[in-house]
Amino acid sequence: MLTGSRLQDNSRIWHSDANYNFKELVKFAEIQVGGSYRLYELNSGGRIYTDANSQINYTDYGAYTQVQKKLMEDRLKLTGSVRYDKSKNFDGNFSPRVSAVYSAGAEKNHNFRASFQTGFRNPTTQDQYIGFNIGNAVLLGSAPDNLDRYSEILPVSTATGQFLQEEQLQ
Repeated sequence: MLTGSRLQDNSRIWHSDANYNFKELVKFAEIQVGGSYRLYELNSGGRIYTDANSQINYTDYGAYTQVQKKLMEDRLKLTGSVRYDKSKNFDGNFSPRVSAVYSAGAEKNHNFRASFQTGFRNPTTQDQYIGFNIGNAVLLGSAPDNLDRYSEILPVSTATGQFLQEEQLQ
């Protein structure tokens, strides 16, 4: 088991995203589509995460589309979009958004906006995979496989999360 105060983190995140605007192909509205992909490679050697026996890898991805239409001599701009995001440890979520912007005045410089949108946030890597012993307690992440991984490192009952006593191990 690792002890001491040295923190080591050689974790990586690989991120890619793409976006395409169809404005040259579609004339009735501006349509965009895009997506992103992330690969997380957690590698703290068991100092921060429950990765003492092996590196932890997980992914998440998302895709979206947006449609925008200008009306009334470009004074009114209507926008609608939807995004789907999925992480390895969580169900996928849709996030819709609609908005209307009206530009008043001779120079179109007085803007009035109305919008509706939803959103969410997946837990961070530490929220999910931390396994940090702070002496009298252990900070343990909430990923479904994290407690099992932690119990492989230390004698912990996966049913209760409690440390097992020496006599219970025999």
